Amino acid sequence: MFEPLHPKVTPHERETGAFVAPRKVGDMTRFPLWRAAVGAVAVTGIVLAFVVAGGWGSETPRVAPAPAPRLGAEVEDEHLQLPEQTAPSFAWPISMLPTNARGAAGQAVVPTGAFRGNLAPPPTPPNPWVPPAANTAAAYGGPPLTLLTTYIGREAAEPTIGVTRDGKAFITAGTFDSPGGVAARTLIYRSVDANVSWQQTQGNFGLPNEFNESLDPYVWVDPQTDRIYSADLAAVGIRFVFSDDDGDTFTLGSPVGADVPVDHQTVITAEPVPPFTPVGAYPNLLYFCSNRVADSMCSRSLDGGLTFTTTGGVAFLGVDPIAGGVCGGLHGHLVSDSTGRLFLPKGHCGDPWVAISADSGTTWTRVKIADHIPLPHHEVTLAVDAADNVYAVWQDSTTAKNLPYLSYSTDSGLTWSTPRMIAPPGVIETNFPTITAGHAGRIAINVPGTTETGGERSWNQYLIISTDALSADPLFVWTTANDPATNPIRKGPCGPGRCGGMFDFVDIVTSPQNGEFWAAASDTCAGTCTSTTQKRVGDGVGIKQTGGPSLWVTPTAVRIASFAARRTGRGVDLAWRTEAEAGTLGFEVWRSGAGRAVRVNSALVPAKAGAGGASYRLVDRAARPGMAYTYRLRAVGHDGKRAWRASARVRGSR
Repeated sequence: MFEPLHPKVTPHERETGAFVAPRKVGDMTRFPLWRAAVGAVAVTGIVLAFVVAGGWGSETPRVAPAPAPRLGAEVEDEHLQLPEQTAPSFAWPISMLPTNARGAAGQAVVPTGAFRGNLAPPPTPPNPWVPPAANTAAAYGGPPLTLLTTYIGREAAEPTIGVTRDGKAFITAGTFDSPGGVAARTLIYRSVDANVSWQQTQGNFGLPNEFNESLDPYVWVDPQTDRIYSADLAAVGIRFVFSDDDGDTFTLGSPVGADVPVDHQTVITAEPVPPFTPVGAYPNLLYFCSNRVADSMCSRSLDGGLTFTTTGGVAFLGVDPIAGGVCGGLHGHLVSDSTGRLFLPKGHCGDPWVAISADSGTTWTRVKIADHIPLPHHEVTLAVDAADNVYAVWQDSTTAKNLPYLSYSTDSGLTWSTPRMIAPPGVIETNFPTITAGHAGRIAINVPGTTETGGERSWNQYLIISTDALSADPLFVWTTANDPATNPIRKGPCGPGRCGGMFDFVDIVTSPQNGEFWAAASDTCAGTCTSTTQKRVGDGVGIKQTGGPSLWVTPTAVRIASFAARRTGRGVDLAWRTEAEAGTLGFEVWRSGAGRAVRVNSALVPAKAGAGGASYRLVDRAARPGMAYTYRLRAVGHDGKRAWRASARVRGSR
């Protein structure tokens, strides 16, 4: 994302192998000096409490102008370019009445809509491929899809978001306010009040060069443990910090990864896959993958991010004769299923692909998702539901309108369904759609889109949800996070690929607390917005679902009040108590130690209480005296969903 480390390629250059020389973009001619006064203003129905910033100074840092870019050549590097104007950012609490949620007056400015989504089957030779017709409105009688949309109070390029099991949310906010204002810097912002307000939580750790400059920001919240990872790309590798107390304090992990990445990293935690089992107390494995230009490769941590080793297998080759030649190493974001299987998506030589690993990245199988709906950029995104169905979304280049398509796999990514075009009615252009999933067949999508043409076309942030995405004729319910009539998020062109101050992607996740989705966006409009007055880095936006269809079959999931393990003469006594169990079939208990993980109970411990709570006890008679173990409790839902809910340790003998 930040300062270019390598060139990007246009479609022509991708085919010919002629790379463009790296270059900076823009000439910073003025630096704003801000004089602040506290105030409040109402703008188009949005009530915003903020620090009014006024006054421009004339201080002029000397930055050499870049050479004019060649016509037809796009700088596609994932790193944020130097902006023409860079404003210092301040942390202030902001509360915004959403334009499309049920506000104080009980009115919804942006109504809920619905559509079915037209299939896009491959051509039947000798007939050419015909894109599907535009989607039309469908009847929907369910609860309206409503959102709470809030500016976080800081600029945020390529914002990622994560949510803990008790509903705290974390967003990366990266912008150009490092010392000197040339490179970018990442701060993590936190909301503890369901997206009403945001405050900075990640600060200066007193570590050499830590977070003074950043090349790519990324946040990941482990949905099983609530550990928060902040992973910044540095010139020498990935710098990890993590927090186990909701961001109040952070611990420095590996300052340099096992393999030096170039850019566009992705980070997840996943279920251990033997023989790669956790070392130490942290129960999950941690992975990061990155574009290295010549290939796409991943590294693995067995100790929660303190140390890393390369996985050994190359997920994608930068030069791939089978796929079409020079494909590069740029990829999408990694996901995993309940067994620890990894899925790395990629726009590979112009087509959507996925690399699959069932052995913690040691080997990979590459599968083309579709070969008749190519994409103009690298950003394919994936999600895995509770039943381990895998979903892919991307935008096409065939129609030259960059419309979004959805496909799914019910066999761990080996085969894929006929793609379905999922643009809401009236939307004629989109960019980098991203997806999340909940229970089986339930998905949500976050995508910028426009219903207009021309140089001043307005863009909106569309949120789409479906509860029957695996059916033959699924229904998609949609709304926008902004009021299209008064508050667009962008004017003018937006991709394909990089989109101005948004840069390369947005994000959406499923809350492990209640199955609602949270999303992140970057609003590049400010004041009287035109295509020539775009913010060079968009304002960070948090989006929370407040009503409508749920990504969970039941909105109330199992809640664990306590889980404990203690040694006795019989072995290790395990006891847990629940507060609620709606939708829960039963429980599994797993033991990790001595380099392996095993399930303690051969048969599922059946849930007792339904909507209420209950107490449970189990004895691990196979535990060896004197050995240190970590025990993990996993809840199993009626729909097959499995989720880690608690962990406990017993010490070994000294």
